[in-house]
Amino acid sequence: TTSMSWTDCFGTMTYSTGGKYVGEWKDGLRHGQGTRIYASGGKYVGEWKDGKRNGQGTYTRAKGDKYVGGWKGGWKHGQGTVTFADGTEQEGMWENGKFLNAKKPSPSVIGTSEKTPKVKLKPAKQVATKTPQFKKVPKRPDDVAVIIANSNYQKLGKGIPNVKPAYTDAKNIKKYFMESLGVREGNIIYLKDATGAQLTEVFGNKENHKAQLFDWVRPNKSNVHIYYAGHGAPASKDGSAYLVPSDAKSQKIEFSGYLLTNLYRNLNKIRARSVTVILEACFSGFSQGGAVLPRSSGIMVVARQPTVPSNVRVISAGAADQMASWEKDESQSLFTKYFLLAMGGEGDKKPYGNGDGKVDDKELQKYLDDTMTYYARRYYGRDQRAQITTIN
Repeated sequence: TTSMSWTDCFGTMTYSTGGKYVGEWKDGLRHGQGTRIYASGGKYVGEWKDGKRNGQGTYTRAKGDKYVGGWKGGWKHGQGTVTFADGTEQEGMWENGKFLNAKKPSPSVIGTSEKTPKVKLKPAKQVATKTPQFKKVPKRPDDVAVIIANSNYQKLGKGIPNVKPAYTDAKNIKKYFMESLGVREGNIIYLKDATGAQLTEVFGNKENHKAQLFDWVRPNKSNVHIYYAGHGAPASKDGSAYLVPSDAKSQKIEFSGYLLTNLYRNLNKIRARSVTVILEACFSGFSQGGAVLPRSSGIMVVARQPTVPSNVRVISAGAADQMASWEKDESQSLFTKYFLLAMGGEGDKKPYGNGDGKVDDKELQKYLDDTMTYYARRYYGRDQRAQITTIN
C-alpha cells in the first residue's frame, strides 16, 4: 500500500519494519492529528506536520516513561514534562530534543553542542487546580439519573482506543448530580464500560422505549439527568451519529453502536418532567486517544446530528465535526472539568454571570467559551465549542 496519493484524508498505514500510523494525511505525509505505534512498543498520540511530530503530543515508551508537551520537527521542543516509570518527573523547557531548564532558556545554552545539563529529578506532584464546590440541596426523591463511563474499549471492542478520563469524569458528575441536583444515589443507574446490550436495556430500542429508565420515571414528576462519557462516531452512508458501546467494532459501528436518534426518540416518550443529556463525546470519528473509525479509503463521513425533541435539553462537548479534548495529563476531559466548575458557581460570577445563585445556559456557554474552548486551542491548536440545545 502506498500513501503517496493520500491528501486531506484519514488513513491507516502499516509499516514493513513494524508498527503503524492511524490518522490524518496531506500530500502523502502524516499531517494533522494521528497516532503512531512503533515497533519498539512506543506510542505517540498528537499532532503532525510534514511527516514529523509537530505541535502538542504525548509519547509513551514501552518501559512506561511518558513525555507530554511540545514538539517541533520530530523533537521535543518548548514546554514539556517527562514522567518516568518510577514516578519521578522532569519538567521545563526543551529545544530540539535537549532539556534546557525549568526557566526561560539561557542564550548561552541555545545552539551549543554542550551535553544536556544534569537536573535533579523531583517526585511527581499533582498540579493544583480549582475543585468544584457544590451547594448541597434537599433530596429530590422522584428524580433519576443515568451515568455511563465508557473508558475501556480494548477489552471487549475491536480497533477502538480507550477514553482514559471517562471514569474520573463520571465520578465527578455523580457528585454533582447528588449534591447540586439532589438525586438520590439509589436513583442513579451507573454503568462502567456499557455494552450495546446494556444501553438497550436502559434506554430501549427502535421498536420499544419501555426499558429500565422508563420504569424508573414517575410521569410528569421526575427530572431525568443523563451523562455519557465515551466515544461517539458517524456511521452509515448518511452519517448518522452513534454512541459507541464498549464492545463495538470499529468497522461495524452502524450495527454495534447505539443510534443517537433512538436515544432522543425514546427519551421523548418517557413522560419525564424534564430531560437533560450531557455528552462528553464527539461524533467526528476522531478522539484524543486515536481514531474510532478506520478510514484508509480516505472517505470522510461527516456526522449528522439528530433533531432534539422539545422536552430534551442537550449539552455536548463540541460540534459534530470537532474533537473532544482532554487535559494534557489525560486525567480529565476539558468539557466535563469546566462544565462542573461553571455549575459549581464559577459560571455565575462576573464576567460570565449575574450573581443570582444560578447558572443559566447563556452563562454556561459564555464560561465554557472562555475556558474549555480557550484551552483546547492553546493546548492542541484545535477548535472545540460546547453545544447547548434547548427547544421550548
